[in-house]
Amino acid sequence: MTAVELIASLKARGVELVPMGDRLRFRPARVVTAADLAAMRRLKPALIALLEAEFEVKVPDDPCGLRGSPLAWVTDWPAPSNACWLCPTCAAWPVPALVEVFASLTSNERRRLDTEAALGDKLALAVLRDLRGVRRAAV
Repeated sequence: MTAVELIASLKARGVELVPMGDRLRFRPARVVTAADLAAMRRLKPALIALLEAEFEVKVPDDPCGLRGSPLAWVTDWPAPSNACWLCPTCAAWPVPALVEVFASLTSNERRRLDTEAALGDKLALAVLRDLRGVRRAAV
């Protein structure tokens, strides 16, 4: 299988492939088979080259919506291996950790988070799972 054929096969099954430097990100993972993973490892340089050409970054003409400043490509923001267009002022803002956000919640907001988790909300469950241990100290 060639890199072009693999990309076509994955896209036909709804898999999104995104090059991130020397890495390949893909989702949803449940659709990717062991054979696909082996092929991706074997064809990784070719896949990245093809995908980078496809995902050529276009410089936006619009200024920052908050500051009106020109935008710049900022890497490793808001987390390592991520990137986005931001003005220098917005890029300098630190991204709060989940623990910091949780600590700033009111008691009503915390009850709502608990209720949503109890009702099966996946995001609420993930937040509470990530905060296990820290949550007890913050209450």
